[in-house]
Amino acid sequence: MASEEIQSSHYIGKVLPDGHLEIPQTVFEQMGLRYGDELEVALRKATSVETEVSIPEETRSLIKELVGTPKSLKEAVEALTLIATEMAPPKKQQRLSDLLWKNQDGAITAEEEKELDALISEGQQQTIRKAKAILALKHLGIDIVPDLEARIMGK
Repeated sequence: MASEEIQSSHYIGKVLPDGHLEIPQTVFEQMGLRYGDELEVALRKATSVETEVSIPEETRSLIKELVGTPKSLKEAVEALTLIATEMAPPKKQQRLSDLLWKNQDGAITAEEEKELDALISEGQQQTIRKAKAILALKHLGIDIVPDLEARIMGK
C-alpha cells in the first residue's frame, strides 16, 4: 500500500458482465481500499480522449506520442495494450540470440556486429515504447504488469 493514501481518484474502468464495476488494482491500492468498503461513485460514460477532462496532460501527451489521436478511450486503451504486449518476431529474436552468442564467442564479423548493434538499438526503442505504454495505461487506472508477469511465468 502507498505511504500516502489518496481520498479520491479518476480512472477508466468498465462494467463487467455481471453488472459490477471494475476498480483497477492501482486505484484500489492507492486509496487503501479493503473489500466491503463503501464508496461514493460518480459515473460518466467515457467517449473521447480529448474530452475526458480527468486524464492528466502527461497521460494525454503519452497517448498522442504513442498512438496519435484515437477516436475513443477504448481505442486508446486497446492501442496502448497492443504496444505494451508486442514482441519482436521469433526470427528476429532468434537472430539476436545467434549474434549475441557469436559475439560472446568472439566469432562475430564486422557486418554481423553492425547488425547486432542495430537489433539491440531497435530492442531498446521497443522497450522504451512498451514502458511508456504501460505508464500511460497505469495513469488511466489500468495495471497490466501482473498479467504480463503471469505470461512470463507461464500461468
